[in-house]
Amino acid sequence: MRRRFSLMIMVALACPLAISSLGLAQVPPVAVKVEVKQLPKKQEDVKKVEVKKEEAVPAKAAVMVKAIQLGRRAAPGPVTEGQIQEMAQQQRPCLLAEYRLVREVCELDPTQRQAIAREGELALMDAATKCAEMQAKMMNGGWNGQEAQADPGKLIVAGLAKAVSQHLPAIQSEKYVAEIKKREDDFNLMTIHAIVTKIDRDLVLSGDQRESITREMKVKFQDAWSLSQSFLQYGDDYLPAAPDQAILPFLNSNQKKVWTQGQRNHGMVWGNFGMNGQQLAEEKLEYPELVEARKAIASERAQATAEKEKEKEKAPPAKTK
Repeated sequence: MRRRFSLMIMVALACPLAISSLGLAQVPPVAVKVEVKQLPKKQEDVKKVEVKKEEAVPAKAAVMVKAIQLGRRAAPGPVTEGQIQEMAQQQRPCLLAEYRLVREVCELDPTQRQAIAREGELALMDAATKCAEMQAKMMNGGWNGQEAQADPGKLIVAGLAKAVSQHLPAIQSEKYVAEIKKREDDFNLMTIHAIVTKIDRDLVLSGDQRESITREMKVKFQDAWSLSQSFLQYGDDYLPAAPDQAILPFLNSNQKKVWTQGQRNHGMVWGNFGMNGQQLAEEKLEYPELVEARKAIASERAQATAEKEKEKEKAPPAKTK
């Protein structure tokens, strides 16, 4: 064993001598450049480095980073003409019904029809634009939940009421204003009855409670409650949006617990913004003056869009830093 161990030592010592005798030990040394960077030692130096890196981020990227930090997406861009036209087609039945009411109640002559029809089409496009913008906000995270939603029906009615007051004598315009008031009162009462019915089904109200809540809601009625109507037909998952001060004072302890713990709809309406979105089956259902006004306005909008595109082409390119 000792002899074998001595032999192993002799072989190990002989290897470097053999390599040296073969000339392998004469390999020239290779120069290696080692760069040592000194890291900042103080916490203040670390903060300075981080600030410089943030300043180097482009402005647009900084906005996106800030939006992500806030847990929101960046604000959506302007809606396209196609989106506006699609929304206008969904809301056109509202304009047709309202224009028919003005035409019959105010007994318009041919000249008045043309003027009111044009104003009605302009009111429709304004309503469609606002609804398309609101829809884009909802889809892109730009809606904060507190901003009032556009009601296309009310926007169209307001546009026609303004046109009636401008183009018709008082004896005619007052008839339409009176019809609007009657319809609004009836609709509000229908909304209250629908909400109370929903509450009654969830909380099992007594006769006195139903009367008290109905009376209180008439006094404190809000237009936002009407947006809850589309939710009342979709099962028992939501309680209607109504202020607690109009409900809670008339409930017992068990009913209050159900009311406060239930999922409440706060006026959020998806899709057609309170409209059913019916399409007109045939073009002949419309009045000729409405068709004529719509074509004229569409031509004007197309011309305005083309002029804007020309101005963009003529504008000098933006300077890049």
